[in-house]
Amino acid sequence: MLEHRGEAYRVDVHMPAGANPVEGWPAVLMLDAEGCFETAVEALQRMSRRSDATGVQPLVLMGLSASTRAPEARHRERDFGPRGA
Repeated sequence: MLEHRGEAYRVDVHMPAGANPVEGWPAVLMLDAEGCFETAVEALQRMSRRSDATGVQPLVLMGLSASTRAPEARHRERDFGPRGA
């Protein structure tokens, strides 16, 4: 869990297998990830096996989501909307 301004957020991280490249891994941050992080990891793993055919390279995938699925405890408009929403 990550806390920011009194709110808790869940952070999921997928690291590619193998040694870290000298220049480091590219990374993607996935917002609102609680419902699809595992599916995204599986798709990434499948597609990056054949980088020559798919153009998808191994990368770090980070998922950020609310700490709970309870609708009354989520603040999607504030978290993902324009500043000040």
